[in-house]
Amino acid sequence: MEEKENVQKNEKKGTSKLLIIGGAVLLLIVLAAVFIIGFNMLSGGGSDEDKTSIGPVFQTEEYTVNLLDAGGRRFLRTQFSVEVDNKKVLTEINTKLPMFNHSVLRVLGNLTLEDLELPGSKDKIGAQLMGALNDILDDGEVTNIFFEVFVWQ
Repeated sequence: MEEKENVQKNEKKGTSKLLIIGGAVLLLIVLAAVFIIGFNMLSGGGSDEDKTSIGPVFQTEEYTVNLLDAGGRRFLRTQFSVEVDNKKVLTEINTKLPMFNHSVLRVLGNLTLEDLELPGSKDKIGAQLMGALNDILDDGEVTNIFFEVFVWQ
């Protein structure tokens, strides 16, 4: 009987040790998460202002172009906004609108169906558009392209 009580006491001690160890591990995990979140906030890595602020924007018309290798049976229809680094660029774009449209149509008109099907195609096309548009601008530059319509068939 006494032996049975010793076994039960040892089991209770083992169970309480496991609970203490489990609680300590859980506490360490919570502290590590709080530290990482706090560090990101202090270092600016999680700054909402950087993610939501936007410069001056020019909204384009809608463009429809035939894809290069589809024999005129496939097309791309798109409309996007152009973010620029300063307000002077908006005036320059309006002044150079024929050149602006021509540059956009040259980039879009050279796309193939395969260009549109590649992963990250919108980012690549946006980069091509930014490069072409920055080539015609003198008062600043395009900093981002935001596609609002991007339909191809």
